[in-house]
Amino acid sequence: MLIYVDKKKERRKKIKKILLISGIILFLIINILHFNTALNQTSSSLQNIPPEKSAPIWDKAGVAAIFTAKNSKIAQIIIIPPTRTRENFIITAQALSNIAPAANRVYLAPDLHNRPELLDLIRTFAPQSTPTEQTGAQLAIATNLNIVLSQIQQSKLFPKTINYTEAAAIADSPVVAALLNRYYPLPQTPQTRLEKEKAAIKKITDKHHNTLKQYIKSALNQPHATPGLPEQDILLRNTPLCLTANNHHTCALQTNTSLQKNIKTALKHLTSPPVRISLLTSAEPITVTSTLQEDEGLLFKFEQREALLLPAEIADLTRQNSSSATTASLFRYLMLQAGINPDYTNPNMQFYKFKTVEIEL
Repeated sequence: MLIYVDKKKERRKKIKKILLISGIILFLIINILHFNTALNQTSSSLQNIPPEKSAPIWDKAGVAAIFTAKNSKIAQIIIIPPTRTRENFIITAQALSNIAPAANRVYLAPDLHNRPELLDLIRTFAPQSTPTEQTGAQLAIATNLNIVLSQIQQSKLFPKTINYTEAAAIADSPVVAALLNRYYPLPQTPQTRLEKEKAAIKKITDKHHNTLKQYIKSALNQPHATPGLPEQDILLRNTPLCLTANNHHTCALQTNTSLQKNIKTALKHLTSPPVRISLLTSAEPITVTSTLQEDEGLLFKFEQREALLLPAEIADLTRQNSSSATTASLFRYLMLQAGINPDYTNPNMQFYKFKTVEIEL
């Protein structure tokens, strides 16, 4: 019995198998070589994490109540939220907009006496008003209904509540906006690369600081422990860091190494449990004429030598010298810390600044 063999077909099958196997091998080699970088390289991606918006905290905003006579829109009693927040200030402003401009005597409950922002707000809507501690004034303001309950009952006043949704528009009033910016300013949006990186790291650590704290504690006794950070927060996993214990810090500054490896590296050089972890942004080159912000530290690198000053250490040096430590003096200090004569010069010596996010352990 003769069996026909199509040699061309067999040859094509072999070529397909060879190409498939070669592709798999090539894929594995590329992934092995670049897995660490793909997992941890995030210096440019950190800035892509949007900072937390300063949106109103709806569930923490209170409610104000205004009490008026029947068929009147002029408030005689106002109950304002007790908590001093930006949102509650806006609610209070909306409530006070219902007072008569001619109201010249305003009773303030005892807990409101030391509230300059409230006094400014009252004078905005009633320029002739004078605070008084006597009840029975043209207008009474309190945070507790029981303080003015008898007056409400005697005058047969009718209530109306005001929430944040109803009050939000008054924040656009130039006068109210000016007071808001004075007493409850919004945090500034990060502008520089380091500010954006710090905001991104803080956003992640605010969610997972307990996980990091627990991991550091377990890593002291369990070398193979790994922090349970969600995959979407992988950007944090290559962050350089310093651990502080007994006024001494040790750092792991590798940006191509996982966070857990950096923590374990730093722990090896501590003789006592750490009390603080400082997560660092990337480093930005600076010169002796550069100025430092309060939240910025310094890093010195020359060949295999490194020395680092955290922002808190720079503040301590400034206090010890009873004056602001200049950038030049800090450069010299870092060179001494690295074992180099501070008068020595070399074009390969590099100084950098960075920002930190601190977590107390």
